[in-house]
Amino acid sequence: MKNYTFISDKAAVLERMMGSESVLDKLLLKFAALYGTPVETIEKFLDTSDIQEVYRYIHSVKGAAANLGITDIEETAGRLENRINAGDTGGLEDDIDLFSGMLLSVVSAIRQEC
Repeated sequence: MKNYTFISDKAAVLERMMGSESVLDKLLLKFAALYGTPVETIEKFLDTSDIQEVYRYIHSVKGAAANLGITDIEETAGRLENRINAGDTGGLEDDIDLFSGMLLSVVSAIRQEC
């Protein structure tokens, strides 16, 4: 059995996958492919001052991370969503950098383990 060190409750996630590590691997690799370039993606939206696209991207990452049990990413994305919803965008780029770093770290771990 693989470690999946980035998943908070491996047993629950595997149960949702009917116990299949191969299904989980496929979904994790899809997650890595979709969200493996957060810096470039978010910067593109910030360059056009499109905070709603930043929000949509973060929301999408949060949902996928939640389904895969990647709680750290889910919770960090949720905090960013709340800030954007509240109009609290001062210093948001620092938090986005933290989020992007976390996401890149998880994507790297996925690619190593799967």
